[in-house]
Amino acid sequence: MRGKILLNLLNAIELLSRPQGATIQEIGENLGLHRRSVYRLMEAIQELGFPVYDAKGEAGAAKQWKMLDDYVVRLPNITLPKVDLTPSEAMAIQFMVADNRLSRAQSLRRNLDQALAKLSLLLPQNVSDSLRRFSETSFVVSKLTKDYSRKEGVIDDLMEAMLTSRMCEVDYHAYSTDHVKSYAVEPLSLCEHDGGLYLFVRISRYEEIRLLAVERILGLRILESSFVYPDDFDPQERLKNAFGVYFDDPVEITVRFSPEVAKYVLDRKWSEGQRVTKLDDGGVEMWMRTSGKTEVLRWVLGFGPNAEVLEPAELRNEVKMLLKKSVQLY
Repeated sequence: MRGKILLNLLNAIELLSRPQGATIQEIGENLGLHRRSVYRLMEAIQELGFPVYDAKGEAGAAKQWKMLDDYVVRLPNITLPKVDLTPSEAMAIQFMVADNRLSRAQSLRRNLDQALAKLSLLLPQNVSDSLRRFSETSFVVSKLTKDYSRKEGVIDDLMEAMLTSRMCEVDYHAYSTDHVKSYAVEPLSLCEHDGGLYLFVRISRYEEIRLLAVERILGLRILESSFVYPDDFDPQERLKNAFGVYFDDPVEITVRFSPEVAKYVLDRKWSEGQRVTKLDDGGVEMWMRTSGKTEVLRWVLGFGPNAEVLEPAELRNEVKMLLKKSVQLY
């Protein structure tokens, strides 16, 4: 499906909520989906908790599927599950969209806009008008955001695969080797970092969880086989001990910052369990245990002469070597 995952779900729910329900063929014809995709959509609807049942029809007739009558609310041009949204809840959703960098991917942005448009039908007109003004005046200032205009199909397929717990075969360009490899993955979770989208996947072949940059996924095919989301995997917990989105071996570092940047350093939480000591000259020393040496190096070098790596010695020497190379360029 191309940019219509959420819309297809809502439209399928509308068809199933009709008094006569709908057949698989009718849903496919209305949504422009192949029969296999309709069955996947039906599975997703049922997994999301919607009470869909097989309505017995006349002998020999195509099987009709229906939604329980008392579960839906019918509006002039849409049928939705009964949801009692308060204006504050609706505004919180709108603010989340305004502040969510994932929505910068155009296909996700379009899906969110369509979902919000339908949610607004549940609210009084004056509240909907206020939310529209709120949406127009809420924005996020972003820099160095990656362009995903050519990846909308990949992102849509990823969303469908995660929604239906389907495995995927991906063609991935690894920058470290400059090779394209193809392997089967279980798509677990999307996250954002520095304007880029990253995908947590479990690779059965290696029995490990990896992080893929979405822009490096050159091709993606949804497979028929499904997977069970691992109970012991928490993407937010995984990111707590990673500096950025790199997952190298854990490293303990101590960095001294000058008084010029001390307030900036103190105002932010850089890593879980970090320890900061204020110095007599107004500077600070920070200790942290984290993973992602590549990102740590970039972070330290970004402070220029205002940051000095004290420990470990190997990292200190690596910074020194990189600075010498930089000086040689000038």
